[in-house]
Amino acid sequence: MKIEAVPFTLSPEDLIPDQILYPPQPRRVDLPHLSPILRDLERVTGRAKRYGDDLTPEDRNRRRAYFEMGFAWEMCMEAAFKMRQMHGFSASMIRQPEIEHKGILSTGDLLDTEDWRYVELKFTTRSSRHVEELEENFWVWFQQMRWNCAAWQTNKAALFVLFGCGNYKPPTPDARGWRIEFSDGEIADTETMVTNHRDRMSREGRLR
Repeated sequence: MKIEAVPFTLSPEDLIPDQILYPPQPRRVDLPHLSPILRDLERVTGRAKRYGDDLTPEDRNRRRAYFEMGFAWEMCMEAAFKMRQMHGFSASMIRQPEIEHKGILSTGDLLDTEDWRYVELKFTTRSSRHVEELEENFWVWFQQMRWNCAAWQTNKAALFVLFGCGNYKPPTPDARGWRIEFSDGEIADTETMVTNHRDRMSREGRLR
């Protein structure tokens, strides 16, 4: 796999601030979606962080409430960020529809038709200092990109991230971008891992 850092400059004055560019589309419910499979994989492989194991039940519930507020805010910020950035990209970029691959649905962000490159946009409050080991620290993002590359029959991807608080020293926004090329083997490994885990979740009655 090759990862190359690329400039990612934000130009908020050039983007439409309040227009809904892409109204929500109805989603299929007859097949499983990639997102819950990856979240469960993150959990069972021990990659998901655990919080509050040493707290009282009351304090743990209070912390969960704070986390829920934070996660909801982060989801809203990411949705708005993606919407605005999609408007600013070049004409060669098309917004991806929901696509089925190996019986699993996924919804990506953009496809650059100029060099057939899958493009992923992310907003996160995680620290940008974690980019030193990009794949290790953002493992789910990379599995998501590989799966969507497989679905669109390409080895090329691009990742653009707005770290809402940068490295927290001090907390200031930090925009980063990377071009990525996956090997055939890396993509095949993700396909095998995801489909095997889909089947396991189905057998256990945990697939929705």
